[in-house]
Amino acid sequence: MDLPTSPATQDGAASDTNTIQPEPIDPAQWGRPMTLDDFAPPPVAPVVVGRPLSLNDFAPSPQQTVGRPLTLDDFAPHHLPPISPPIATIPPTATENIPPFDNSSLIVDETPVPPDTRSNVFGEDVVLSNLNTEFVGNQETQLDAAESSTASFIASSTNRCVDSAVVMHHRSVRALANRTVAATRPDMIKNAKRLAMSQRLGAGKPFIHTTMQDISELGTGIHLYFMFTKYMGVCFCVMSVLALPALVMNASGHGFEIDMVDPLKFSTLSIANLGVNSTMNATTDWCIDNPFTDDPNYISYITTSFDVLFSLAFVGFIMIFKMKIQTAVAQQAENVTPAKYAVFVRGLPRSATEADIVAHFNALYDPLKDYMELPLYFGCWGKRKPPIERRHLTTGGHLSKPVTNLDHVGGNDLYKGKWIAEVSISRPSGGLLRTFLAMDDLTAEAAELQDILDTYKGQQVAEKVTPRIEKKLKKVQLHLEKKTNRLKALKKDDGGVYLTQCDSAFVVFNCVESQRRCVRDYRTSHKWYARYFQPKALRFQGIHRLQIQPAPEPSDIIWENLEVSTQERRYRRAFTNFIAFLLLLLSCAIISVAQSAQQTFSKQGIPNFCAEAIPAVFLGDYDNISHYEWVLGWDPYPTEQLCPNIEAFHVTFMNSPRVTQAIPPGSNLTQCMDPCVSLDPSIDHECNTLPCFRPDLVNKYTRPCATYAASDILQCYCGPKLTNAIKLYGIFEGPRKMYQNQVPCQEYLTSYVRKNGAIVVAAGIVIIVNLCLQTIIRAFGEFERHTSESERASALVFKLFFAQLLNTGVIVLLVNANWTDVPLPLSLEKIFHGEFDDFVQKWYVAVGVGIATTMLVNSVAPQIAPTMMTFVIGPISRWFGQRSAITQKQLDEVYAGPPFDISLRYPLVLNTVFVTMMYCGGIPILLPIAAASCLITYSCDKVTLMRLYSIRTAYDEVRPPPMFLPSPPN
Repeated sequence: MDLPTSPATQDGAASDTNTIQPEPIDPAQWGRPMTLDDFAPPPVAPVVVGRPLSLNDFAPSPQQTVGRPLTLDDFAPHHLPPISPPIATIPPTATENIPPFDNSSLIVDETPVPPDTRSNVFGEDVVLSNLNTEFVGNQETQLDAAESSTASFIASSTNRCVDSAVVMHHRSVRALANRTVAATRPDMIKNAKRLAMSQRLGAGKPFIHTTMQDISELGTGIHLYFMFTKYMGVCFCVMSVLALPALVMNASGHGFEIDMVDPLKFSTLSIANLGVNSTMNATTDWCIDNPFTDDPNYISYITTSFDVLFSLAFVGFIMIFKMKIQTAVAQQAENVTPAKYAVFVRGLPRSATEADIVAHFNALYDPLKDYMELPLYFGCWGKRKPPIERRHLTTGGHLSKPVTNLDHVGGNDLYKGKWIAEVSISRPSGGLLRTFLAMDDLTAEAAELQDILDTYKGQQVAEKVTPRIEKKLKKVQLHLEKKTNRLKALKKDDGGVYLTQCDSAFVVFNCVESQRRCVRDYRTSHKWYARYFQPKALRFQGIHRLQIQPAPEPSDIIWENLEVSTQERRYRRAFTNFIAFLLLLLSCAIISVAQSAQQTFSKQGIPNFCAEAIPAVFLGDYDNISHYEWVLGWDPYPTEQLCPNIEAFHVTFMNSPRVTQAIPPGSNLTQCMDPCVSLDPSIDHECNTLPCFRPDLVNKYTRPCATYAASDILQCYCGPKLTNAIKLYGIFEGPRKMYQNQVPCQEYLTSYVRKNGAIVVAAGIVIIVNLCLQTIIRAFGEFERHTSESERASALVFKLFFAQLLNTGVIVLLVNANWTDVPLPLSLEKIFHGEFDDFVQKWYVAVGVGIATTMLVNSVAPQIAPTMMTFVIGPISRWFGQRSAITQKQLDEVYAGPPFDISLRYPLVLNTVFVTMMYCGGIPILLPIAAASCLITYSCDKVTLMRLYSIRTAYDEVRPPPMFLPSPPN
């Protein structure tokens, strides 16, 4: 199926006798960069004078290219050197054994056709053209050509695979023999590098000199992505500055005890750190007469004010970026593209013919008639009435005329005097087309293997290498034969009948106004209820309800998926969404386990355990704790009288406190004051806090009665030691030295590593789950049978973003919430078993720190793989690849980079934005993290586009446009 790329006249490739060739350029100037003018046809050529250029003016002659894969040289100006680098010289004998190939059936008439130029309703010059023969009308002959080419390929096989080249390759070898240039291997490598650099952003420019203007040349989508990422980073920088007062006040607070603070201090930068904890023992001497102490709400007012300010800054950025998008779209709308003249029609009956479709749309959308718009109340009701003036539409110009020149449709009188330039009917032949595309790939692979054999011919190493390559070539031939048999089977099983049926159609109008009227009338046809009550005047033949939408650009269409109905596509998407939902539940369970493990290691047993609970046990009261200096000391060589157990550690307070409160008689409680502490479970015993002995203290000081192990006092000794060691020797060397010198703290250090490792592991699991979902959901894109590349990319971006947002910012919130009052299925109760009813102080320690850590890791982790590919893996693979490459094409592939997939990068930035805006009110440190993440992503993507990725689109990598398919035999 093929959509004409514009309403313009097909001129074909002019013959050499009618084309005036430009004067050759001095070879001394061959080193300069090419410009678009080098590819333009001569301005005095008779076939282009007086009309706009079309893509056919740049296409090579079918006589020169049919039967073989196209190369860049086919598009090169003949008065300039080849675009592709010179390849190694092929011996003249390489073409001696090639049997003659009868191409008489593939000769295409290239007689120039006089153009027919006129203007449309808006004064735009329109030249009707069919850039290539209507694909849907010749699908059967196209497939016949594929079968005959493949049969010739297989039939020509001899005992030696060297002589079994594809028919396509026969012609390419002859062409190469005429253009081969002797080149040394260093020259071939140099040419491959030059070609690869020309396909990347900036074409070798330095990083600083590559601007947004260079990026804009890659297309509107990539340009807007880089704009969004860069400006979002700047926006978060501004928001970070506005949130700086809140960060300072949070960091100045003392809401958390020392043993509750995480190693990265994220908890101290949250709103939960405001105020003081009960261990501060603050007195009136601490009070200063200022608004911060006189009014407890003063800080709240300041924090809220700056919160509102940076929120307004974000809203302002959204409005500015919206205007940027509108400007970019408006600039794109100024370009005349094929999609502006065409619509895509579904709902046609299988028996619909070209004449029926032309008659239907020509009668409805004659621009010379006064347009009466359908209001379509509730999507389907209302009589026609004059349209409401839309100021954004262009006015003025002059009306165009109906179609008079019929050269673009092969002289078909059906279009004469009509306002329909062309109708292209899509046939239900997707399976045949996919098989044909697979055959095309195999044929190209066979041609490459043949090139390698030709290069090795006559060399000493040929005897060692040739058998292996011949074996691989035979394997490719076998696969190609299977594909050919499958193609014949598909055509035999009612395939020929399908090639005559109508599945959908592209209708190309003669002017833009007709297309706009059509889109306006069918604007609600995508809704099932509106389509059910569709006005009879809009129905095809008054019976069949149509579904019409603006046609995508020809290069954006996935042609083999057009036959898939909307209902089938909906079922496919429902299936993939269900699988994605199950994967999200699985990821929820995995993240829940990771979060539970983290909370197990970081769980706070007794509040203020070291600063208050333990001293109160020794002192017998809470009132006089601040009168003493509570510092624990370790005696490494205690006497046998002090510690009879040699495995115990003698740890006690240096101020030697004594109990002043007696234990109630008859109590079964244990007041642990023995300085000998052992980690042996058989010796370690359970102890009780002071409120267990004095219940009145529970209400007086709101202190709980709790139990703890006698060995837990080592936490109070090792905690300050670890803080001091990290301050002196660093976060890595300090714990190592402490582990060697402080024997009682070895178990504590192990638990410390486990606790903080659990935080990092939990954050890493979120990222790993996101990467797995990214791989699986990306594979769903092919199964869903999208009709265009843009549609597939949009669906992929949405699903990946939604999955990453759930895993990063939503699931951790749900898992840690208290759902005891909410009835849940038994299976979900094992996952959602959190303890937090609200965003309390402990939530910021158990959950908030994990979110901040995940965002910090997520700002760097996604950039590791492309950075490694650019600066480590890529150079190593190229170093090995250039030594194993044989032909110039293989060298080009070694240095060529993969295409830049924007659908995998957008979700990362969107996830950063959404998670940050969800939690930055209570965790303002997320703002600078988000700013760094966006700017790092922008810089990394820019560098990789300049050094790794190529600027080719993913569509061009999947398959060539239909206009480059081989022409069928006549």
